[in-house]
Amino acid sequence: MLKEIVLSSISDIVSMMCLFSFTMKNPVYTIFAFIFLILSMSVSWYSLDVPVFSFMLIIIYVGAIAILFLFMVMLLNIKIYERSNVTVF
Repeated sequence: MLKEIVLSSISDIVSMMCLFSFTMKNPVYTIFAFIFLILSMSVSWYSLDVPVFSFMLIIIYVGAIAILFLFMVMLLNIKIYERSNVTVF
């Protein structure tokens, strides 16, 4: 019973983080949502008694790919313009 409750709550978090990773305007927040998405997916795999795949997901995706994306966005220094009356060309 507890496993079903944990999996349903984690699936809600995964769905929410997937939506956030596509709808956020700031690319740094998007990458943080992607990292939290991968971490919550690894928790769901761990609760399904597949700890090896869970740790591989954390090491490969969060440890390598997501941190690489984060460094790329920070090095590119992307300017985020808020919605206002000023037009940006």
